[in-house]
Amino acid sequence: MTMKIALALFVKNENQNILSWLAWHIALGINKFFIHDDHSTDGTYEILKAVSNIYDIDVELSDTQNIPSFYWRQAQAFQSGCQKAADQDYDWIGFLDADEFVSLEIDQTLQDYFEKFSDYNGVSLNWKIYGSSYRALKTKIPTYEAYNWHCNKDLDDTSLTKCFIRPKTYNGYINPHHFNVTPDKYADANVNDISEKKEKTENVIWEAAWINHYINRSMEDFLERVRNRLNEDIPDSTFRWNHFERNEIYQSERQDFINKANEILLSIKKECVSHYLFNITKHIPQSTTPNDQNIIFSLQTIQHNKIGLEKEEGFLYHAANHQKLKKIYGVRYKDNPSIIYLFQYNNNTISNVPFNIRGIEKFISTYQLILEPVKDTNYFSLKSPYSKKYLSFPQDGNEISLIQADRDEKKEWEFIKIVPETIKMNFINSPSSIQDLYSFYHYLYKNKETLSYEDFILAFNLLTFEEKREIQRQPDGKIISWL
Repeated sequence: MTMKIALALFVKNENQNILSWLAWHIALGINKFFIHDDHSTDGTYEILKAVSNIYDIDVELSDTQNIPSFYWRQAQAFQSGCQKAADQDYDWIGFLDADEFVSLEIDQTLQDYFEKFSDYNGVSLNWKIYGSSYRALKTKIPTYEAYNWHCNKDLDDTSLTKCFIRPKTYNGYINPHHFNVTPDKYADANVNDISEKKEKTENVIWEAAWINHYINRSMEDFLERVRNRLNEDIPDSTFRWNHFERNEIYQSERQDFINKANEILLSIKKECVSHYLFNITKHIPQSTTPNDQNIIFSLQTIQHNKIGLEKEEGFLYHAANHQKLKKIYGVRYKDNPSIIYLFQYNNNTISNVPFNIRGIEKFISTYQLILEPVKDTNYFSLKSPYSKKYLSFPQDGNEISLIQADRDEKKEWEFIKIVPETIKMNFINSPSSIQDLYSFYHYLYKNKETLSYEDFILAFNLLTFEEKREIQRQPDGKIISWL
């Protein structure tokens, strides 16, 4: 019979991280999640409820009235998850926080990994603590891709562990790092007996399996955490930040797991958008076939330079060597070909990771630009609909050059060519009518039968920052608070 593995989670206000946490652990083989939400206000609970329709998630709210202590609520959540896992015949259950991700060195699934522990009732996995990877602001990049710099083993906290246990052997909660089991048989990540020392190992093991602990993440994430847990367990100081801000060793996660997690992540995002659209319009859009007509393009300058993103800072550049850039795409709807929407393509859809165009005062994942044809040629010019400035492509002798929206008149060296691409996505209903919140909602109602995920992302990004936040503050909008 196939091994069944569950995770227990106690969580509050992790709307940006919870999607990637779920996707990652589903990719590793987790069959079931027992989650207690500590009355999140940022949409975490609404997201979890939506995703529970497509993945096996048991989610409930914590009892803040009868259990005032954060730590006792956490203990109750983990004990409840363990009891449910035992009642439902799960072979193993792990206990994690939302900033902790299991990592496997070689095995293809957690089921493969735990096959080695037939003689044990508990497994302790060491922390590998990641710094901010020099990020100041929150990122839309999944956690498992965004943070790639971790500490050396000389950081004492790496000796701490998180555990998986056989739920039917549970015999008492000690703390979030350790649960008593009977018989008391614990192993480390390399299947060595550690029954005498479990929550803090003598040797730090970063082989076979461990826990990536993204404790700081970006500076913005850290500050938010301080605000949420001030006077609980995090003081108003930078001591904790400085202690864990260790960017000493570069290590990216396994690409096979990243690819699999990203596919799952897209399904989660689509489910959240589908729920939002149903709550607003009372309709679920029909499934549609990806576009097969030439409406998606890449861009190049009149000098045949490729147009894309500089890989480190994410500004729009042009370069003769396309390997210097991350490719950017544009879509033109057939009913309004004078508008082109620029976006990054990732995991078979539009990425919601923002990028920059110098001169356009926005930081979003899709940009609406006016596409003006050049008379008697197959070239175009690009114009900002906001400032009415043309995009310029200076030839400054560098390998890559910054693109800016700063020209009052178009010149020959500002011309571009659009090249049809074969990638397929669902672009059906042009969002060019959207000017404000009223027209946004009208667009959703008008196209409620056939609105695609890609249509929705483009439409949402036409709104101002304040309008987006207004949507996400509404009860129905919390489910898309990750956008």
